[in-house]
Amino acid sequence: MSVTSSRFRANLASPAGEALLVVGVILALYLALNLTEAMLLGAFGDEGVYTVLGKAIAEGQGYRSLYLPGEPVQVKYPPGLPLILALFWRLGGSVEAVQRIVSLIHPAVVATTAGLLWWIGRVRLAAPRGLLLLFVVGPFLFEAALTYYTLPLSEPWFMLGWSGSLALWYYLPSVPAQARLRWLLLLGLLLAVTILIRTQAVVLLPAFAAGLLLGRYSWRERGAVAAAALVPLLAWAVYHHGLLVRGPVSTLPDERSYLDWVSIRSAGLSAWFAQVQDNLNTYLGKLGPYLSGNVLLGRATIALWLGGLMLASLVLLVKQPVLALSTAGALLLTLLWPWAQDRLVLSVMPMGGLTICAVLAPVLARRAPRIQRIVAYVAMAGLALLVIRQPDVRREGIGALERRPYQFYTPLGVTLINSQFIAHAAAWLRAHTAPSDRVMIDGHAGIYLYSGRQAVPANPSESGLKTSVFARPGYYLASRILQDSLTYVLVGLYNPGIVRDLETVRRECPGVLAWGGVSPQDSRAILRVHRDEACLRLLAAPASGAETR
Repeated sequence: MSVTSSRFRANLASPAGEALLVVGVILALYLALNLTEAMLLGAFGDEGVYTVLGKAIAEGQGYRSLYLPGEPVQVKYPPGLPLILALFWRLGGSVEAVQRIVSLIHPAVVATTAGLLWWIGRVRLAAPRGLLLLFVVGPFLFEAALTYYTLPLSEPWFMLGWSGSLALWYYLPSVPAQARLRWLLLLGLLLAVTILIRTQAVVLLPAFAAGLLLGRYSWRERGAVAAAALVPLLAWAVYHHGLLVRGPVSTLPDERSYLDWVSIRSAGLSAWFAQVQDNLNTYLGKLGPYLSGNVLLGRATIALWLGGLMLASLVLLVKQPVLALSTAGALLLTLLWPWAQDRLVLSVMPMGGLTICAVLAPVLARRAPRIQRIVAYVAMAGLALLVIRQPDVRREGIGALERRPYQFYTPLGVTLINSQFIAHAAAWLRAHTAPSDRVMIDGHAGIYLYSGRQAVPANPSESGLKTSVFARPGYYLASRILQDSLTYVLVGLYNPGIVRDLETVRRECPGVLAWGGVSPQDSRAILRVHRDEACLRLLAAPASGAETR
């Protein structure tokens, strides 16, 4: 018995055993603490779109946005996550079942990612446990991360593909020469799958290409990785292009391709520079409170974290090009992206943390044991402070249901409030409209999932490098009424753009918008649409001039 116990303790103390322990702890925390039962899909936004795409695939209707009028081909989102969700639709058969499956599967995906990064850190980088706990495990413990990663969003699978690719890369030196080609082919396929899950993962291609070119690999092996990675991507690109040619394709601003969102032709360098500044301010402002109730301390800590991540990538550029370039590339793309959300940075932080550990590990190894212990204590204290802060972040999110004024942004609060809105609006739509009615309303993908009504957004997501569709008052609302044959407008979030559109249409085209019935909770305007095409066409006439910020 004592021999068995000793072996168990020895296995647990090994790097592989430690990695399994990390997997178990993260899995248990995510299963125990997630609040998905209080949320509706589509309340955050993208997860509703992914879920509807999965439904379309599962039901054999193709790669189409069923929630939009005309059921157009989906332009923007890659197919990886919708294919996974299609399997969940087949297994569960309802939106509620899909949500339950995701709430069970995604914690396992996140936990596996943490375990893989821990294994790399301990086995290949010889990083101390304290640093790995703070910089690699710590980012998974953010309350915001727990909220995001238990929704049908691409981040968990993106991180799994990225960490799996890194684990394969670090495992390759121990593979026998005669078997290495097979492992390299697997690496290329995994890179392709990761990019087909999350477009941001395209930064992995140059990172791994640099590693292959600088490493001792034959051109045959390099070509094998390139072929395995690029052939699936090209096949999807050709197939998707054929779908787009056949159409239909939506003209909504948030249904355009990513290339259109970041068109260099439409924005000068000053616009890009301003975009980076705006994004950085957004990330510091949103992530800071997740670490501290003191605004300046929280922002400074996140700034140091992100700055350390980028500096570590530069230091490692020659010795660890794959890790350094993939981390730096992902962070740079996030800062340049014309739509800032904290989840984009959160999904980069664990790999960035591994990069920081890779820089600090050899430095600490040359220091006296006393210094190493001090660093370990400081790292553990930092992790403890991070963990202690998270219940306050959760309380802030839950407080949104009590209509308390926001102290700071939390995805939990936003999702809970939007879930209430979708629940009430969907119930009103089921009771007061016909299945053929088409609606303008926020949370449009979620509205479709819970009411069956096709819808367009009242406040669409827009690229910061483009002119807003609300730049000309009345244009967006009038054009959507005409193009999508809208019959109702329900506005719950009174953003200035849609407010001006409502006022302009009511003033310029009297009789088009009439009171539409009893308001459900959280909807400030319910309007019945009566088409006046001649008048609406004047408001919806295209403007001349290039789109610039």
